Amino acid sequence: MLIWIFAVPASGQLLIQGTVRDAETREPLLAATLHVAGTSLGTVTNTAGAFELFVPSLPAALVVRHIGYTTARIPLERTASQPLTISLEPIAYALEELTVSGEDPALEIMRNVLARKAAQRLRLQDYYAEGYTRFMLSSEEELVQVVERISANYWQAQAGMRTLVRAERRNPAGSGAFRYAEPAPVPDFSDDDVHLLGFRLVGPLHPQALDRYMFTLGGIRQRDDQRVFDIYFGPKPGLTAGFVGMLAVLDSVFVVLETRLRIHPDNVRPAPIQDWGLVFEQRFEEARPGFWLPIDLRATGFVRFGRAGVSYPTARFTQVSRLTHHAVNIRPPDSLFADARRLFIQPDAQVRQDLFRWNPGLIPLTPREREAVARLRPGRSLARAFVPEGLLRRHVALPIEDAVDAREEEPPQPLLVQAARRLWLWHNRVDGWNYGLGVPLQVASQLELGVKVGYAEARKGWNQDVRLRWRWWEAAQAASWMEVGYGDATQPRYASGVYTRTHASIAHYIGFEDYYDYYRRQRRFIGAGVALRPLRANLSVRYSFEANRSLEADTTFDGQVFTTAPRPNPPIPKANRRVLGVTVRLQPQATSAGVRLHFEGAPDAWQAAAGYARVTGAWHASVLTLFRRRAWPSRLSWWLRGGWSWGAVPGHRLGALDGTLGPFASPGSFRARRELPYVSSRYVGLFAEHDFGTGLFEGVGAWWLSQAGMRLVVYGGAGRTWVGAEEQAPALYRQSDGWHQEIGFSLKQLFNYPVRFDVTYRLDQPGWFFTFGFYRHQKATGS
Repeated sequence: MLIWIFAVPASGQLLIQGTVRDAETREPLLAATLHVAGTSLGTVTNTAGAFELFVPSLPAALVVRHIGYTTARIPLERTASQPLTISLEPIAYALEELTVSGEDPALEIMRNVLARKAAQRLRLQDYYAEGYTRFMLSSEEELVQVVERISANYWQAQAGMRTLVRAERRNPAGSGAFRYAEPAPVPDFSDDDVHLLGFRLVGPLHPQALDRYMFTLGGIRQRDDQRVFDIYFGPKPGLTAGFVGMLAVLDSVFVVLETRLRIHPDNVRPAPIQDWGLVFEQRFEEARPGFWLPIDLRATGFVRFGRAGVSYPTARFTQVSRLTHHAVNIRPPDSLFADARRLFIQPDAQVRQDLFRWNPGLIPLTPREREAVARLRPGRSLARAFVPEGLLRRHVALPIEDAVDAREEEPPQPLLVQAARRLWLWHNRVDGWNYGLGVPLQVASQLELGVKVGYAEARKGWNQDVRLRWRWWEAAQAASWMEVGYGDATQPRYASGVYTRTHASIAHYIGFEDYYDYYRRQRRFIGAGVALRPLRANLSVRYSFEANRSLEADTTFDGQVFTTAPRPNPPIPKANRRVLGVTVRLQPQATSAGVRLHFEGAPDAWQAAAGYARVTGAWHASVLTLFRRRAWPSRLSWWLRGGWSWGAVPGHRLGALDGTLGPFASPGSFRARRELPYVSSRYVGLFAEHDFGTGLFEGVGAWWLSQAGMRLVVYGGAGRTWVGAEEQAPALYRQSDGWHQEIGFSLKQLFNYPVRFDVTYRLDQPGWFFTFGFYRHQKATGS
């Protein structure tokens, strides 16, 4: 409703077009600001000095401003000819004598600016502005995509800007979203902390800006009868991530009229980005009496991406955005500030093309841009525009684009298409190759049928799992379900905390030790669960009837690259059991933490099977530590896993502390435990790592490592296992000899790949170990 309250109806609007020029040289003026007198409607000129602006009615007056020129007030009459040519008179400024003191004059100016900003923020709780953005992407010098957006922009004092995209169009139509540069939501560079491209940066108008930045007075210009100070700034020595650039400050009023800046340090970038540069410009006007607010954003940049063995054309891009129709101290929608996201796209944004026909203040294309748009190739994908080169281009090609309709609800897919997307393939010494697929079927609006079927090539048998889930109650804050199912399949004898079957299959196929042992499980079960969405919490209960039996190694496969003789698959006691399981999962929305607790028990002896009970749990969390004002701050992460049992726990109900998959390891595992995990009924393990990012290298002056994106991680782990006197089948256990203890360090992002090289020293049994690993990039979340 707020959007429509402040939107100007299409009917009754008149389009005003024209050009703003220097009255003496006749050169077009870039970024001249225009607004309709007495309103908050306005726009800015493009690089050719041209503008377009819808006005609600005539007669009206157009106020045109540019630093270094006398402000013009142009009357708009119904009989006025168009397009308009507006000439601004340049102002010659004679430099006054400056009194030299012990400090740069810029410092006193900035004290006044910060005081003026603090006074405004006491009266400004939030504001709203309509936005238009045009993003133009080129492969080298060839234009390959244009993205335009109409948006509603809401700002809050504590949270910054949120952007709701109401309409979007892409040329070529249907082209995807470029992974390495997309239209950025318009930030407010007067904020204390500027959220930009996933970074949280110290703004040049932060209350402690005088402690964090160096300011120097540059030139002095004129706007009407007032001076404008050009103040250059850059961060003081240290590891704070911020900006370097220029502020134009209006004398006496001490407000920022414009800023031109770039991120510093500019070497902070995630792989596979090899180099990038980005310059921002933003202008401010008195959008409402007493409130100076941003009215535009201009960004120009490039991105070079790739990795060792493959390279791509340089992506070049420009973005122009304008904000108009400002309204202050109007409460924005709470939903836009419920989480950390800054960009929201309405589901119907792709079809709301009518908004482009009348939205006030569109920024017109220049003649050169119109020619480039006319040469765009219809139907050409971004992947065709960025073709890789290099010896490894066929093997390590990078994804170029994301589907633009990923934010919308997917249409129903044919059954065969769903099946093809859920194919799986793994390999072990019991089944050999296992080929399978899973298909979810929507039987009714609240009823789902899931079917998984696989064939074991070496064992010449089938694996299957069928379950029927009924979502019997669902609301905005919670949901619940019930399910029944049947399964008969090969199962790992113990669960890993970090590796999947696919991980283990790859290592085994190469020729390393098969990570798991296996058994055959046949079960029928019934279960129920509830989810509390605000807490991201789940509680599930399952009661199952199981028949378990041993399996023998049915394959003599000993490795494709290396040779490792397959070890026997240990037998388990044959038994039938009734098993009760309760699982609790909790992962709060705004935290980097997660907890999982699982209780399981066979409460009675049934067909000579002894009863047992066990509890297992896992806790993962991460917090920011050093260099917290860096774009990529240091982060401490830890993983705690453990389990305890009572009674005679069967050999297929044991827990594990993970080791390595041959030379490969993952955080949360013992890198000095080769190939097979510790397996027991009672165990505990604590793993921790501290990712210093690039900040530690920069702190010691190793800038060449920082420029290469290299990151340093230190880590450690400790854990042990226990066996109770009543335990059965001790041959199924793999015990630690007391406490396993290790420390080490990693180098991450080798050759711009998401690869880590680990060097580990084991403390309890001294020795050095070397492993490799892959990792996922985390978003930059400074605090």
